Amino acid sequence: MIIAISANSSWNIYNFRRNILLNLEKKYNCTFLFLCPEDSYLNKIGLKKIIFKKIILKSRSIFFVYDIALMFQYLYYFLNYKPSLYLAYTIKPNIYGSFISNILSIKTLNNFTGLGTLFYTNKFVSIIFKKILKLSTRKSNFIFFHNQENINYFIDNKISSINKFILLPGSGVDLKFYNRSYFNTKIKKNSFIFFGRLMKEKGILEFLEVAKKIKKKNLNAKFSVLGKIQENEKDVIISLKKSIDENIIKYYGFTHYTTEIISSYECVVLPSYHEGMSKALLESAALFKPIIASNIHGIKEIIINNVSGILFEKKNINDLKNKINSFVNLSDKKKLLMGIKARKIIEKNFDEAIVIEKYNEILNKLKF
Repeated sequence: MIIAISANSSWNIYNFRRNILLNLEKKYNCTFLFLCPEDSYLNKIGLKKIIFKKIILKSRSIFFVYDIALMFQYLYYFLNYKPSLYLAYTIKPNIYGSFISNILSIKTLNNFTGLGTLFYTNKFVSIIFKKILKLSTRKSNFIFFHNQENINYFIDNKISSINKFILLPGSGVDLKFYNRSYFNTKIKKNSFIFFGRLMKEKGILEFLEVAKKIKKKNLNAKFSVLGKIQENEKDVIISLKKSIDENIIKYYGFTHYTTEIISSYECVVLPSYHEGMSKALLESAALFKPIIASNIHGIKEIIINNVSGILFEKKNINDLKNKINSFVNLSDKKKLLMGIKARKIIEKNFDEAIVIEKYNEILNKLKF
């Protein structure tokens, strides 16, 4: 049996889906047809039987010539390999891959971790993609979502049948890896780290601006940034370089040692504009970190305000600055308890085992 899987990178599959796929391989002894752009993470996933086919996928482009070409790539590979199931991740594989899989009557599971940049670019583009999305998912068997807001979007816009919707606790956290040994009391006091993709919509510019304001008055506060710069983010590159040159922040770039770095900081900050269910914050909370983040869906499900972290109004620089200053003024005991509460929330609600079990349940319904 062949299971096709597509995302905008094999890094995405490795980082968010690895244990789900290992479970499917063990249960069904299947071969995976990977359809994604090529990178170095494919061989790290650890699956025994993989057929990899490179596709040209421009994840943040709205140039429809590329998207038409992408549909033909899906058509070609689906016809040649005849998969029994298609698992779609990230926005364009969900839209264009599902459109083709539905035409060919391939069983399809969509996974919307968030609606992505394309739905927030402008009103005209959003209208077009809503219509395409409706065509693409009309025959899908089930659609996984990571927060209720995205489900409401599908319902309000009458995109798909409500009885297909499945709410997951994000992609979950592997608590065997993120175990309790990461509890760390030897941390940099008043240290804050931005953890996520470096793009405007993640609020990195607000973080850099607030770091500059606070550093002027509190030289003991430390600010750092951990993550990869996304393509076409010129404003972010300029602001980041300036912040580094002025010694406002320390920049780690993109690294495999995220757990060690995050563990050494007192607090994680994410001023994001929209989220599906933030994997960065799930992992940070699993590492016993208090979190200061935007009061939006995909974040507020993870954080109990003033208990396991602090929420602030998105895009509000003054509110973010005030909340960071209020955290600085908390006692060491209160900060420690916030981190412990954050970890308990992950253990109770976001264990990756919950996600894997839901996949097994759905596939049983599909009679695999």
